[in-house]
Amino acid sequence: MITISASIMHASFDEGRRKSVSELTYQLYSQGAYEKWTEISIIKDANRHGPWWTAKQCWQKGAASNATHHILMQDDILLCKHFVEGIEAVIQGFPNDIISLFAMPRKNFDGSCRWGEAEGTWGPSIVMPVSLVKEFLVWEAENINPSLKHDDSRISLFAKLNNRTVKVPFPNLVDHRDNEVKTVQGNRWSKPRMSVDFMGSRNPNDFDWTDTQKTMKSINSYTQFNKYLLK
Repeated sequence: MITISASIMHASFDEGRRKSVSELTYQLYSQGAYEKWTEISIIKDANRHGPWWTAKQCWQKGAASNATHHILMQDDILLCKHFVEGIEAVIQGFPNDIISLFAMPRKNFDGSCRWGEAEGTWGPSIVMPVSLVKEFLVWEAENINPSLKHDDSRISLFAKLNNRTVKVPFPNLVDHRDNEVKTVQGNRWSKPRMSVDFMGSRNPNDFDWTDTQKTMKSINSYTQFNKYLLK
């Protein structure tokens, strides 16, 4: 039986993020997450410590939980209408793997399969089994330089160097509000970083997430962060 805990990374120093996190927690509340899940925590970064400082505490919350799986969420995401109702079925597709609930457009993510595979993850929302969260936290402390500020890059390095791929459900259960909520990290992209296949008002339970025999593989080399490796 899958049980879920969750943590939200919150840039509480920013007025726009304070509004967006309120909207996110309302979505979770209205969908019944506070009754159904074992714990939901908000980790606030009031002093601009950065994404890894915040995400690390989120994952530590997950490692200490009694749930089977932990979900990390950024404070600038939009959940699909039936997220809480359908997330367990999605996790059942790859219960032992890292799952990214959001993906940027990629050439091989063409809608031909229910699942995609990538070398790494995207930050907006990530699911891991609690046992793997614990493994990740030990591994990253031993292998990654503390100066790497990107939390999703740490997970990507962990996946790559431990012969894992990150699984991505299609449609994506989460979208990134990149056209509504301003970046607090100064990121600049030519196009909004949004899902090209967001679940929206559709119900995840109407999809067969056990259809895992074939996947859309989009595996990049991911060498740009190797300079942060300690070993």
